[in-house]
Amino acid sequence: MKKILPILSIVTRVLIGLVLVTALVLNLGMAYIMFAPDSFPKPFYLMYSDGTGVSLSPSLPGSETPLVTPTPEVTATPEPPEIKAGEGIMLNTGTKIINLADSPSQRFIRISIVMEFAPDDHEYTTLPEEEKTLYLTTFNEKLNMILPMIDDSIITILSTKKFEDLYTADGKESLRTELLEQVRSKLPDYEIMSVYFTEFVVE
Repeated sequence: MKKILPILSIVTRVLIGLVLVTALVLNLGMAYIMFAPDSFPKPFYLMYSDGTGVSLSPSLPGSETPLVTPTPEVTATPEPPEIKAGEGIMLNTGTKIINLADSPSQRFIRISIVMEFAPDDHEYTTLPEEEKTLYLTTFNEKLNMILPMIDDSIITILSTKKFEDLYTADGKESLRTELLEQVRSKLPDYEIMSVYFTEFVVE
């Protein structure tokens, strides 16, 4: 046992010495990499950032300019311009003469309605003139196909109204809202922006 103790003591001292030497070498190596000039040979070089998303590496030995590694920039897709009232596509539904629900007197309304639709192509306002003209032609053909459904809604709603429902400004606004809601419910694939009265005569 007495012979083993000195050996263990020597082994322990050797291990402690190795640990200290290893720690010292690692610390000196890190200090060298961090603080030595970048023109000195190193196992690797630190990367720096200039705060703009561009990573800059130091000048490597034998090169005069630093290497630049650009970070890819994410460019946001610009939002399409918003279509405002008056900039949409107008559909003239024509002039209609409709009997009102007043009884026994025979009252009727003579009315012309224009409906404004938002284009279904969000790039509409930025299209070149030729493409915009072609788009308008195609879109108007679609609107003409659904015009009977719009006319039916107009006639159905107006034929239930009485003179007292329509002759005031509030009555006209209420009719405008009702027409919008009715047509929107029948044509969910189209965005109807506004309803305009270009003629409104109640007799």
